[in-house]
Amino acid sequence: MTWRSAPSAGPVWSIDSSVEECGRCAYAARVLHGRDRERERLAALLGEARSSRGGALVIRGLPGVGKTTLLADLIQRADGVQVLRTQGIESESPLPFAALQRLLRPVMPHVEHIPVRQATALPSTDFWSFWRR
Repeated sequence: MTWRSAPSAGPVWSIDSSVEECGRCAYAARVLHGRDRERERLAALLGEARSSRGGALVIRGLPGVGKTTLLADLIQRADGVQVLRTQGIESESPLPFAALQRLLRPVMPHVEHIPVRQATALPSTDFWSFWRR
């Protein structure tokens, strides 16, 4: 599994296709073994997104149980879907909406095209003008 940044699609996960060439792929196969229920739930959420229906799912657990591997597996199966992801950075905690800004940066050029209903859920226009600088 490698991290790469796609020019127009933002950051995405890429999993090498050859298990022999990728030691992490063998690890992923072990971690995903017996996780069919979780993978099906994630696939269902992806299916809802493909049908323009939103959803949310909290994935939590102890370190090393395979949370990131489950998400990487889902992203690998998300053909034709733009995946946006972010994480909190402690030094940005005083900045309002910092993680949201990083999450939405790849799609900022399209913000004017968001339907009114979804746009009302976003922070004020001051937020957008501040982050577009």
